[in-house]
Amino acid sequence: MKAYKKNSKHAKLLPEAKRVYCLNGATKKVVEKLKNITITATADNAAALAQKMVNNYSIFNVSFFCGNIKRNELLQRLRENLITVKETVVYETILTPKKIENNYDAILFFSPSAVKSFFSVNELVGKIIFFCIGQTTANELKGFTQNQIIITAHKPSQKAVATAAIKYFKK
Repeated sequence: MKAYKKNSKHAKLLPEAKRVYCLNGATKKVVEKLKNITITATADNAAALAQKMVNNYSIFNVSFFCGNIKRNELLQRLRENLITVKETVVYETILTPKKIENNYDAILFFSPSAVKSFFSVNELVGKIIFFCIGQTTANELKGFTQNQIIITAHKPSQKAVATAAIKYFKK
């Protein structure tokens, strides 16, 4: 959403929006700061957000502001329900893989692209426990490991992931 606001060719579109649907967390916080914008509904993941939009039978066309790397749950669900989607890429996700040299007890992931980036240069050694910000990130991770995955929050946030990891290891 911050990338959207900075891009002047897109910035004039949002004030015309009749209804705004967005993900909870960072996106919602940014949208709430915009003037003259009322959020119609939010959800913790794209699939749940798409369902809320589909349940609103008066939606026929949407503008979808996204990054160049995204999952297809929202687009697919809307299109299956004959909702026309105008997709506008407003930011680019660049994977920045880093090789880890140490053995860790846990690794925390905050996005599916972080999972892809991590496993592009790292292999698992041992029984590392993974903490994920949400189900979508966990689903991506399941393609790379059979290790334990803990989904940390029904309200996704970085703080919730860190808190879950701390509580887990205090036991």
